[in-house]
Amino acid sequence: MRVALFIDGQNFYTGWKERTGGRHIDFNLLAAWLVQQVGGASLQGVDYYTGVERGERADHEGQQKLSGYLDMLDHQTGWFVHRFPRAARVDVCQACGNEANYTTEKAVDTSIVADMVLGAAADRYDIAVLLSGDADLAPGVAAVRALGRQCWLATFEGYGMAGALRREGWAHVDLKSGLDAFCFAAEAGARAAEATNDEVQRMEFLDNLRRAER
Repeated sequence: MRVALFIDGQNFYTGWKERTGGRHIDFNLLAAWLVQQVGGASLQGVDYYTGVERGERADHEGQQKLSGYLDMLDHQTGWFVHRFPRAARVDVCQACGNEANYTTEKAVDTSIVADMVLGAAADRYDIAVLLSGDADLAPGVAAVRALGRQCWLATFEGYGMAGALRREGWAHVDLKSGLDAFCFAAEAGARAAEATNDEVQRMEFLDNLRRAER
């Protein structure tokens, strides 16, 4: 069974940070674990969708970190990142007349739905896994099912899961249940690096002590 992953970036990222404390994820291991959880045999690809700031907002520290994160995902095997410019919005307070300027995601949900449906119609996968809980994606999940494909849902402990979406999905996978499977390698590497650093510091201390004795 061929498996394709579709990730609503903002929904996924927020759930990851809030429900796991931001534990380090090995994203290739995450994809492999999901393929196994849904009974698949091969990964057809991972499509990651998110909004990004443009212009002066793109220079903010948070956006610089997001850019680095997305570049990292681009280098994962079989991962494809789709970036959409965020749209500027202005809200005016009815009571005081003050304006609030902000940006919102645009075209992300429609792009996810379109790619899921087109992929199912073109026989590009047998099982879709949607990493999101957004109700706006429910029609796309229903269309995938109507085309004879399974569409599983995956979130961290049901974070942001809308009832309308859950009713359309084939089943739900709790990503938090797999943390030990796809976080271990990264965290083990971090612990090894920390241990190596401690050993280096210990050796430097002993070397300085010997020189002082001499």
